[in-house]
Amino acid sequence: MDLKDRTCRLRLAGSLMWVLALSGCGWLQTSSTPPCTSMESTDGPPSAETAVVKALQRQLRERDRRIQKLQSHLEALKLIDQDRHNQRRDIHPSTTITPFK
Repeated sequence: MDLKDRTCRLRLAGSLMWVLALSGCGWLQTSSTPPCTSMESTDGPPSAETAVVKALQRQLRERDRRIQKLQSHLEALKLIDQDRHNQRRDIHPSTTITPFK
């Protein structure tokens, strides 16, 4: 086994160890199911948790608005870039060389 093969296998093994470690301590979700919570029955979340949830929802809405704004800016920049590319092509038409007679 050459050195390159061994290095590749060691990196793969190290990556797998990190995935297992992070999934075991809750840092990495491996499925779409929510993490386990306590089985205590509550009538509703305390007011502090409600405030945190509302703050997080507000942050998500702000983030989504920002993403939407940046996407529209990106589309505008793409159009500008395309226009400039087309203008450059119009300014510099393809040159054909005709032989002297």
